[in-house]
Amino acid sequence: FGFILLIRGIKFHLKTKRASLVFDNLVFKIPLIGRIVHKAILARFAMTLNVLLATGIPLLESLDMVEKMVGNAAVAKVIKDAHVQIVRGSKIAGALKMSDKFPPDVIQMIAVGEETGSLDKMLAKIANFYDTALNVDIKTLTAFLEPVFLLIMGIVVSFLMFSIFIPLFNMIQAVKI
Repeated sequence: FGFILLIRGIKFHLKTKRASLVFDNLVFKIPLIGRIVHKAILARFAMTLNVLLATGIPLLESLDMVEKMVGNAAVAKVIKDAHVQIVRGSKIAGALKMSDKFPPDVIQMIAVGEETGSLDKMLAKIANFYDTALNVDIKTLTAFLEPVFLLIMGIVVSFLMFSIFIPLFNMIQAVKI
């Protein structure tokens, strides 16, 4: 019962903006998993913004939609701050450059897309790159986890085996005497 209350309390607490921002920033710091989450968010950001811009939706409206769809409070805050900077006259690459959530290669490709007028095509390239990198990282993670799960299963099976056979051996010794 206490465990269920703890989980409910954490879920309730994570619904607040401040707690979700802290949690989402911490997720990026988890080894291997943080990198996978970051690449998934970048791929989702680029693909969603690409689709919205390609269909003719203005940049500011597109950013509002992407902010809600990105699925991470820390990145959503960066997008919201970028929206404010763009309204003030900044370019999207310059606005996103102010955070550490967007790598320099993404910023550079967005800047090139803005300069050439093909931002949607550059966003598609970014999305494809990070989607491919995400698949590689997921395969690496599963290759790492397979032996770990085999070891855990071996320990569980060994424990079950010993818990069955030790009382059996004790009974056999008791019968011999």
